[in-house]
Amino acid sequence: MQTAILLVLSLAAALPAGDRPADPRVLQGGKARARALVVALHGGSFRGRPPLERAQELLEDLGPDAARAGLRLLVPVVEEVPAPGPYRVPWLQPEGEAQVWALVRAETASRRADPRRIYLAGHGAGATAALTLAARQPGLVAGVAAWAGTPEPLWDSQRRVIGHAEPVVEGLRTVPVFLRTARDDPYLDRESLRLLVDGLQRQARELDLPEPTWLEGDGGHGWGPKGPGEGLKWLAGLAR
Repeated sequence: MQTAILLVLSLAAALPAGDRPADPRVLQGGKARARALVVALHGGSFRGRPPLERAQELLEDLGPDAARAGLRLLVPVVEEVPAPGPYRVPWLQPEGEAQVWALVRAETASRRADPRRIYLAGHGAGATAALTLAARQPGLVAGVAAWAGTPEPLWDSQRRVIGHAEPVVEGLRTVPVFLRTARDDPYLDRESLRLLVDGLQRQARELDLPEPTWLEGDGGHGWGPKGPGEGLKWLAGLAR
């Protein structure tokens, strides 16, 4: 992990001093001087791949579209690979969550980011984290874009989904949500997705608020045929 941190430091050092992320464990892309900030969370399932590699992959996927949308992009690198055993989303553990909010606080305190235009994004487990963290701290997040992921399900003793592990729907009451899923995604929990979409739609109608933007098609566990650009453009629309 020391090597990964050194590489991230070297990437950050290449930026102009005023544009460097406050946290050296962060990769930056998109439009460097934009104050509308997307914090994108990489997924898990490392399978021997270091977290830095996952973060770099996410930066490459999102960076060009973020720049075209006029958004600044920061991709934090999770500090440690999860230990063997049942997978736990690292951003939802105390250390990972603290890392995300410390980054947000540092960027807004330094006035590199507008606190009214902070967005979370993620793919797979990163989408799970983005949705859940926004629900935990809705006052800090102006919108969420999530691809191929849902909140963590809550199962009964027969492994049937009976809800979400956290009250994500209620937490997202005031947070606009973009969700892109695929019918042929082999990793997506369909029941968790149904609970999320139905819950958000019902809640929006009851409170007379805009409903979430949910796009479903094919494409497996990916970004969809249009790539991540449609979700980033959606976030940029919120930023105006």
